[in-house]
Amino acid sequence: MTSKNKKILFLSVFGLIILTLAYFQNKKEISLRTNKKLTIGKLTEIRRTSNTRRIYEFKYLIDNKWIKGQDPDEAAWPIYFREGKPQIGKYYPVEYDKTDIEYSKILITKEPLTDKQVENYLK
Repeated sequence: MTSKNKKILFLSVFGLIILTLAYFQNKKEISLRTNKKLTIGKLTEIRRTSNTRRIYEFKYLIDNKWIKGQDPDEAAWPIYFREGKPQIGKYYPVEYDKTDIEYSKILITKEPLTDKQVENYLK
């Protein structure tokens, strides 16, 4: 096999992997939009993965159980806006897929939820 053929094979396999990942991510996003439920979540940590990238770690409440979640800061798939500065230990709305409760997005609003809003969810 020539060097040129190896490069073509490598690029083809690499492209196929990227397309496959994009397909499954898109499928999860469509399911989230179709089966979306809203709950509260508590931001527990902000991890840096590089100088510019951060991951929000949080837990969210479903049927009186706390589920761990994480969401990239840029949340670009699809475009999720971040309205405010995230505050660790504060509560924010969380969207999750009712058919796959492990898939969720934390919504960083201008201000965290108030104590009264949190109390209403915890009742």
